[in-house]
Amino acid sequence: MKRGYYTVEATFVMMITILIFLSICLGGMYVHDKVILSSVANQHLASWISSEKQMKEQKWETSLKEKLEKKLLLLQVKKIEASKHLLFRKVEIKVSVPITEPFVKKVLLKGKKEMSFKITREDITPANYMWDVRK
Repeated sequence: MKRGYYTVEATFVMMITILIFLSICLGGMYVHDKVILSSVANQHLASWISSEKQMKEQKWETSLKEKLEKKLLLLQVKKIEASKHLLFRKVEIKVSVPITEPFVKKVLLKGKKEMSFKITREDITPANYMWDVRK
């Protein structure tokens, strides 16, 4: 009458294994999104600074949001604020995790509703020399 003994243990082992696998996948997606958020925002900000035709902040924010939404797996972009100062440009991106489980949100966002990511870059364009010829 000990036939069901291994079945009950296998159920608990599989449940724990599945939970560990899901947490590793969720953590991987979170790290992926943080790297993508940093990389895409820095690249987009650098291209905005170096472009000859200067875009307005609102148009730049919408183009950055569209690029981020295509590449992010877990995080969801809520708001992007770009500001242009005399010597630098500053971008603040607010993201949230669209998961209903409160424990997962608390772990990923450190107890907050939204996570804020800030980037500041100097607004420096190289000087043109007399011998530079542009066509």
